[in-house]
Amino acid sequence: MLGAALSFLLLQATATLAKESRSCPPKPLASVSLTVDGPVLVPVTLQGQPAWMILQTEASVTLIYSNAAAALHLSTQTIEKDNFDFRLGGRRVTQLASLEPLAIGELSVSRTRFMVDPFPHDSQVYAGRMVAGSLAMDLLWPYDMELDLAHKKLVLYAASSCGGQAVYGTQHHGRMPMSFTAIGNVYFTAEIDGKKLESSIATSAESSAMSVDVSRRLLLEEGQQSSPDGSVTKIIKLASGDLVIPATIQLIKPPEGCTLGTSGNPDGALGYSGCYGRYPLVLGRQALRKLHLYFASKERLLYFTPAEIQ
Repeated sequence: MLGAALSFLLLQATATLAKESRSCPPKPLASVSLTVDGPVLVPVTLQGQPAWMILQTEASVTLIYSNAAAALHLSTQTIEKDNFDFRLGGRRVTQLASLEPLAIGELSVSRTRFMVDPFPHDSQVYAGRMVAGSLAMDLLWPYDMELDLAHKKLVLYAASSCGGQAVYGTQHHGRMPMSFTAIGNVYFTAEIDGKKLESSIATSAESSAMSVDVSRRLLLEEGQQSSPDGSVTKIIKLASGDLVIPATIQLIKPPEGCTLGTSGNPDGALGYSGCYGRYPLVLGRQALRKLHLYFASKERLLYFTPAEIQ
């Protein structure tokens, strides 16, 4: 099933990219102001109408809500199970919606077909715009992306081999390798209590989260016998301690069918195997508001500074 899903996404996720400039820093293709009162809302244009999409950096598939597809009178196509079997939260995606090119600011993408979210959503309107779906990394990873929740800013650039120069002229920045899964999930290595953890970023969650089995493992290595309940406050280190973030981390139920360990990770980071897209540590909006991030997709590097440094 995963192979079929990957093939489908690779065919559908091609975006119109400007030719990379020979000069550095790269020029921005789109710059938009975000709304961050709760979920992170990105202003877009759908079918020629202004709308919002909820930014979900932890997700790999951009979705159109079924009520938005109906309101915009989008043409839909049923996906036959024999041709494509892709599931989200246990529900199979059964429809594709066709629309005019989606635009983020001044940037129009060539992709015109999107999966319809199999879960129902209440109709939502904010500041006169409909909330029409969720914007995931399949639509964003072909670009370099600057994300600054503290200053409510999202900027997309042509992918470049000098991406960090776009925003980080200051010396007060760090960088670390980031990895992509086959369908676009982004993850990296962070450190808590001296232990390296595979980590990801979730703009749809306010709090950061760590599975109980991970916290139990950390406590056992510190010589403690019991695991805390509810939440813990920890110092999260990025890039070998170049930047530290004090954060309250919610403890959550371990993902089913996953095995926690370091096998296959060259840097010895603790991660999950036997499941897909699950990570021991997930940074939510509370932690992200302390960071100014630049995702350099071509370099496969994540640049960062404290949010107060511009």
